[in-house]
Amino acid sequence: MINLKPAIEAGYTGRGVEVGIVDTGESVGSISFPELYGRKEHGYNENYKNYTAYMRKEAPEDGDGKDIEASFDDEAVIETEAKPTDIRHVKEIGHIDVVSHIIGGRSVDGRPAGGIAPDATLHIMNTHDGTKNEIMSAAIRNAWVKLGERGVRIVNNSFGTTSRAGTADHFQIANSEEQYRQALLAYSGGDKTDEGIRLMQQSDYGNLSYHIRNKNMLFIFSASNDAQAQPNTLTLLPFYEKDAQKGIITVAGVDRSGEKFNGSNHCGITAMWCLSAPYEASVRFTRTNPIQIAGTSFSAPIVTGTAALLLQKYPWMSNDNLRTTLLTTAQDIGAVGVDSKFGWGLLDAGKAMNGPASFPFGDFTADTKGTSDIAYSFRNDISGTGGLIKKGGSQLQLHGNNTYTGKTIIEGGSLVLYGNNKSDMRVETKGALIYNGAASGGSLNSDGIVYLADTDRSGANETVHIKGDLQLGGEGTLYTRLGKLLKVDGTAMTGGKLYMSARGKGAGYLNRTGQRVPFLSAAKIGRDYSFFTNIETDGGLLASLDSVEKTAGSEGDTLSYYVRRGNAARTASAAAHSAPAGLKHAVEQGGSNLENLMVELDASESSATPETVETAAADRTDMPGIRPYGATFRAAAAVQHANAADGVRIFNSLAATVYADSTAAHADMQGRRLKAVSDGLDHNATGLRVIAQTQQDGGTWEQGGVEGKMRGSTQTVGIAAKTGENTTAAATLGMGHSTWSENSANAKTDSISLFAGIRHDAGDIGYLKGLFSYGRYKNSISRSTGADEHAEGSVNGTLMQLGALGGVNVPFAATGDLTVEGGLRYDLLKQDAFAEKGSALGWSGNSLTEGTLVGLAGLKLSQPLSDKAVLFATAGVERDLNGRDYTVTGGFTGATAATGKTGARNMPHTRLVAGLGADVEFGNGWNGLARYSYAGSKQYGNHSGRVGVGYRF
Repeated sequence: MINLKPAIEAGYTGRGVEVGIVDTGESVGSISFPELYGRKEHGYNENYKNYTAYMRKEAPEDGDGKDIEASFDDEAVIETEAKPTDIRHVKEIGHIDVVSHIIGGRSVDGRPAGGIAPDATLHIMNTHDGTKNEIMSAAIRNAWVKLGERGVRIVNNSFGTTSRAGTADHFQIANSEEQYRQALLAYSGGDKTDEGIRLMQQSDYGNLSYHIRNKNMLFIFSASNDAQAQPNTLTLLPFYEKDAQKGIITVAGVDRSGEKFNGSNHCGITAMWCLSAPYEASVRFTRTNPIQIAGTSFSAPIVTGTAALLLQKYPWMSNDNLRTTLLTTAQDIGAVGVDSKFGWGLLDAGKAMNGPASFPFGDFTADTKGTSDIAYSFRNDISGTGGLIKKGGSQLQLHGNNTYTGKTIIEGGSLVLYGNNKSDMRVETKGALIYNGAASGGSLNSDGIVYLADTDRSGANETVHIKGDLQLGGEGTLYTRLGKLLKVDGTAMTGGKLYMSARGKGAGYLNRTGQRVPFLSAAKIGRDYSFFTNIETDGGLLASLDSVEKTAGSEGDTLSYYVRRGNAARTASAAAHSAPAGLKHAVEQGGSNLENLMVELDASESSATPETVETAAADRTDMPGIRPYGATFRAAAAVQHANAADGVRIFNSLAATVYADSTAAHADMQGRRLKAVSDGLDHNATGLRVIAQTQQDGGTWEQGGVEGKMRGSTQTVGIAAKTGENTTAAATLGMGHSTWSENSANAKTDSISLFAGIRHDAGDIGYLKGLFSYGRYKNSISRSTGADEHAEGSVNGTLMQLGALGGVNVPFAATGDLTVEGGLRYDLLKQDAFAEKGSALGWSGNSLTEGTLVGLAGLKLSQPLSDKAVLFATAGVERDLNGRDYTVTGGFTGATAATGKTGARNMPHTRLVAGLGADVEFGNGWNGLARYSYAGSKQYGNHSGRVGVGYRF
């Protein structure tokens, strides 16, 4: 009913907020029940004797025997099979307990919390006289003083006095004006001495007025339950002292249908500081049945609990801010607008959590305090005749379309406009106004910072619209971005500092010849750009801003920057000087690729006008035989206007080195697998053997501060057999998976390969080996491209390896052998053409064929440990006799003719290899092996572990 669910789902619980509860009817329940344990204050009445259950007359005469839902919180209903109980039949629970529970009762044993703000700190003040079931005026005032001393900001008061006869200690409507007059006299016409304050606090009105004005406290009162046209007389103070409105809210009661509760007083003359809330609730304490309760005493704490949630979200809000927000976000019920029956309407907690909806009481001063890294948001549309004064260092964001007519003054911190704002604006020297996206506002006078920010991630330019005049003072700064337009309906007077950013997607594509980009247009520019005392730019990666020019036209005056693009190849070459050694080649290659693309784009502009960034949502199709260019222009423009400090990263990404690097890593891993087959040929066992092995690889390439990592695994099955007296042959089938990662790119390679080998022993003169492998692979790539894009692609290929080796065995020690082996291997890689997706700066690669001749030499030492175990050690060298070049020629996917090639890391041509291992015969034909091997150089290292089992028939 009060729309509490959004606040609950957002996680607001009142944590960190201190709430005062001034009430009566204390019971043992407030001490013993865990919902409120440790949250009670005692004895602010000198006549306090003992506590007795206090029963308010607004409770129903009898329970109706039906389950009652908590009307103040439709989303946190307390359910039970037990029948609800009238509060008058629960002797251990009093009025003060139920009020406190509604505001901030804790959740116990997993049951839903009855409290709206269960994590708020409650200062519960009992004012019961102990004998008469009445509340004492002096005790109330003492409680308010105590709460004020403790810094409590929100106080619930579910009590009051009316025109009915009361004790001498209570005042009536008939004498309320006289009491107010006496309070002012006691305050001695503005006397702020301790004595003046003491005299003022001796009256109810004087005490209220003092704490509202000096302690920034908000007092929330129930309207009382006498079915009268006027509410509780304690709420009448603003009728006599208008400024006290900011600290008092009257709460009337409504039933579930939104009609006025028959017993509730109306808002009456307090309508402008009054709203309505549900009057009935069902609460439950530990070891009790649900308690049915009704009356405005239980309407007020619903508003108080909501105020606590609001203060948690906006801890800087004053009492004026809180009451403005609670009142103006209420749901209008009854007569249209504010009326004497319902006031502003029904409390809307969810809407209140989005800030005020109107400024009807004059200017709304938002002193947000804090620092610039803290931001608060108002998301409601704000109307009203008041204005907004922004103070404090933190940021305030206005997300609505606001029609309030008062002025907006920014004295400190920043104010961000996300929507339209009708108000005229003034920015002081310590303030900042940020127009986010295509925001608009009234006239603007600034001696602070005016910042035109972006919201459109697509890169579309956005226009900020000032529906009036613009005055930029000499102390201020206009911060804008190339491609962003500030449109002024009236006269623009420039001055102060101009800071132009050439960065951002919306700035548009720049060609070599240059172009004029407007940034300020007005019906009349009263002073030209020379009145900017200082003009600065941050410069984009390839954007060169030359000058500011003023032009006059039929629709007004315009200030523009003249800009052109730089040469990508030269820029990349300069950036490469500061790049890590391992990136220099890739950075230069990426710059060359981009320059080739932009030459093509420049040419396309001369033959057919492309869309500007503003209208390039759809790709261009007006050039027969040529691919669409819209996305390509956007992607190239984003690089042109990127931060120059990101040049190394961007140019490196445009080289797409991951294709060559991951292919080289895969070729190296397949070579390791072929070597495993070669080692298996040295097994001298007779008969047919079946082999099953698994191999794990981990490799790292590192050069000049740049690193690439490979991880791989292969499972193989195969056979080996003596095919003659001096000949052994083997064949295996391997399934492999590997990953390669570098910078902002990753590759996953899946392969299936056939390996085969044959060895022929020639007696004392040695042996010969022939080796063969053939495998197919699929390389799946995911990487960053350009300034802020992502591309994915996959490429298929084959790798064939042919090897010829010769070796000789030399006796070693008494029982061992030393084998000297050498030979050649030829690697032939063929890779299909491919095209990446997801980015116009993705790579479209041509097919690749590359052959590499590898020289092999090594030593192998075998030493039997027993008749069933042999230990092995190997050492050797591999060298690529011609360059292994896996770079891929092609071009960007968004190009039609521009060509280039990918980069490649400086993978080592010479690799040292070494290993340890053992073969073991288990008996009954079973045997096992274990191997560790290393291959690498100064920049590269691959560690491999292999285990396997075999069975000999």
